[in-house]
Amino acid sequence: RDVRARRQANLEFLKSCDLENRETGERIDLISKVMGSISNPEIRRMELMNTIAGIERYAAAEGDVGMFITLTAPSKYHPTRQVRKGESKTVQLNHGWNDEAFNPKDAQRYLCRIWSLMRTAFKDNDLQVYGLRVVEPHHDGTPHWHMMLFCNSRQRNQIIEIMRRYALKEDGDERGAARNRFQAKHLNRGGAAGYIAKYISKNIDGYALDGQLDNDTGKPLKDTAAAVTAWASTWRIPQFKTVGLPTMGAYRELRKLPRGVSIADEFDERVEAARAAADSGDFALYISAQGGANVPRDCQTVRVARSPSDDVNEYEEEVERVVGIYAPHLGARHIH
Repeated sequence: RDVRARRQANLEFLKSCDLENRETGERIDLISKVMGSISNPEIRRMELMNTIAGIERYAAAEGDVGMFITLTAPSKYHPTRQVRKGESKTVQLNHGWNDEAFNPKDAQRYLCRIWSLMRTAFKDNDLQVYGLRVVEPHHDGTPHWHMMLFCNSRQRNQIIEIMRRYALKEDGDERGAARNRFQAKHLNRGGAAGYIAKYISKNIDGYALDGQLDNDTGKPLKDTAAAVTAWASTWRIPQFKTVGLPTMGAYRELRKLPRGVSIADEFDERVEAARAAADSGDFALYISAQGGANVPRDCQTVRVARSPSDDVNEYEEEVERVVGIYAPHLGARHIH
């Protein structure tokens, strides 16, 4: 409720403000700029859906296969537990939670920690994955992860076994751990985007989910979206994150450039290919133009250029602001 009230107050403030161009004197409503950005849930959802469709097209072109992974924290991170009695479910206090009283942020840190261990194991075994991660809360507010990942078909079984091993490394012998803590499903070619679309929608605005119920709470999925975004804001948990892919920041900066205007003369054809892909909204082509999946940032074709601003954060550190794009292979000084 507090989050919703703050958002409403912020919205009213934005409606009362204008942006003015210091050079031309032109003024526009600030709210119109905000609603035209990814701060608008509808635009954010459309960008994510376009992203996952592009990831899937790129994977198909590369001949890679997909998997849908669900990671859940050990029971001690959950304040409550659900007990099924026939067709109904009851919620009971989880006494195993009492000793530490973990909060959602603690559970998120746990999931990040085991994911870091998994990625290290992938690197040690010359395995590569890429895709998208979605974080959402259980009925008690404890986060769990859904991951749409792609990899070489010969690597999939080994990747799944590594993930399973680390997912069950802590308290892996507790009751129900093997069934609930790690789940992996193979995705059919062409069906990955549709499979994860519901998770995208129910964590942003509930689009196209009329009549569908949440498995945890039994409440309409369309109504849970506002609560989920408030939960993520309260605990400062990123809901969506790409894995092993070129930066979304560069993609958005390229899309801000004038439509259809080539920058090949200013940079080169490699940079222009990335701009053209972003301009057309073709995320699969954008991945390829940036060098492909799992390419180190310093080796990507285009990166976001940042410069120190006059502001400092709460730790008295300089805050950097985005000033454009640059191409690492052409030198960091050349900024557009």
